[in-house]
Amino acid sequence: MLCNLKKKVPFSTITRKQASKDKNNGVLPEESLEKLVHFNSCAVVSSSHALRLHTYGREIDSHDAVLRFNCAPTHTFEQFVGKRTDIRLINTLIPHRKCGEEFWSENSVVMMMHLCDWVHVYEFVPSNRDNTTLIYYFAETAGRSPHDLHSYNQERTYVKTLSLTPDEVINDTGVVLIQGLSQTRCG
Repeated sequence: MLCNLKKKVPFSTITRKQASKDKNNGVLPEESLEKLVHFNSCAVVSSSHALRLHTYGREIDSHDAVLRFNCAPTHTFEQFVGKRTDIRLINTLIPHRKCGEEFWSENSVVMMMHLCDWVHVYEFVPSNRDNTTLIYYFAETAGRSPHDLHSYNQERTYVKTLSLTPDEVINDTGVVLIQGLSQTRCG
């Protein structure tokens, strides 16, 4: 499966040249991200409420790069989710909503597999520790809002399929280790 991903799922980020007609293209890099950076160890941090049941903050911050999603904050949640954010992926609907002080796409883990030798995914495939109906680690009210209609079941299946972590460890920790594509040797 990793070889198929490596060969058949292209990855690139928008460059300045590709957005030449956009007046804000000056903030974009000249080259695609995968040509500019490479990391050994990366953390992909979900927004799951189950993160409040672990103290992964220091562990998450110890990775070479940390990816977060949408408006997930770190302030006041550092002991659970860390404080660093190196890459933030924002759903295309987010600019139409109001984010807090800080800022998932199906391809986000695959992106990190292109940029990192090892990808540690936190509480995306949930542990069995959280028995609440709370959705986000930064939300103290139960239930879903009308904006939280996306199901992550398909993405969770992909992550679990790519996982090097035994199911019983995932069930306890919610952490999945995925081998980066640079570590994958295809014939």
